[in-house]
Amino acid sequence: MAKSKYGASKEALEQIKDNWDDKTCLIPLTGSMYVPGKIKDIDNVIVDIGTGYYIEEDRASAKDYFKRKVDFVSEQMDKIEILGYEKSQIRDAICEVMAVKIQQLKASMPAEGQS
Repeated sequence: MAKSKYGASKEALEQIKDNWDDKTCLIPLTGSMYVPGKIKDIDNVIVDIGTGYYIEEDRASAKDYFKRKVDFVSEQMDKIEILGYEKSQIRDAICEVMAVKIQQLKASMPAEGQS
């Protein structure tokens, strides 16, 4: 989800044209509510950097920021995937050992009952 949001933001930046000064647009207030506005400065954008903080950057820097964020999130997802695989391997090994021990316990029970 985060990866797709950063990717979508980068794509939106790439769609800005140099001749969009004073162009009318819709500004999102919520997911379903927009207000009309005008683009005054196409060279600078406001970027949400998290937890309610925003910074003003030029378009090239903002594109680079979103590319770095996509790369970072992808890298973290890869690490988590590897860790999840390792954990499932450990779980499978533990289950196998438990199954063997249960079989040994079941096999020794009738022998103890006959003595």
